[in-house]
Parts: sequence; structure tokens; C-alpha cells
Amino acid sequence: MKDGLVQQCDTPLNIYRGPANKFVAGFIGSPPMNFVEATIEGAGTDLFIKAKGFRTKVDAERAGKLSSYVGKEVSFGIRPSDIFDKALSPSVAPSPDNLVSVDVEVIEPMGAEWCSVM
Repeated sequence: MKDGLVQQCDTPLNIYRGPANKFVAGFIGSPPMNFVEATIEGAGTDLFIKAKGFRTKVDAERAGKLSSYVGKEVSFGIRPSDIFDKALSPSVAPSPDNLVSVDVEVIEPMGAEWCSVM
């Protein structure tokens, strides 16, 4: 709820994975989602998110949903748990399309985990 209006009603995991709007995305999750102002570039399924300091390829599943935003400013949201060191990920092969250099501003101890905020 925000200002007396229901923003989204679903299971916690569905809300976490598919927030209905920026408020919900920033509200659910600890630490909260990071937001960066960006622009969508490209055409068809070959889309990129361009922000200050980085440019990264949009996966094919999301590219179809973002095609109407090409050339427009958007808020790019990424959860701290989706940011990882390329040397520590056996499931994602590093490439120029998925590498981003960031400055970590805060590291929060979360019990058994550590989460970074950029």
C-alpha cells in the first residue's frame, strides 16, 4: 500500500520477482533495489540499457517488452543480489555485453550474507 492505495497484491516471491511499479520494486527486498537513470538503445531484440558509466545488453525475453521505450529515459533497477564478481560466477560467461564496472558505496552485513549497494 502507498497513500491508501494497493500497489500490488500477490505472493511475496511474485512481488519480489515482478514488481508492478518502481515503488513496489524499491519497497520489497532487503537491501532495497538500486535505481539508475538510463536510456534504452538499439532495435528489435538487440537492445541495450545505457546509463552513466555503463552499457549492458537486454536479454531477449525483456527486449520484446522494452522495444517501445527505445530512445526514452527509464529507471533501471537492479537488486544487490543480482550483482556479482565475474570471477565468482560459474553460470554466467563474462562478455562485453554483460560486464559493468561499479563503485561500491556501502556493504551491508546481512547475517550469513553480504550485500553491496552501488
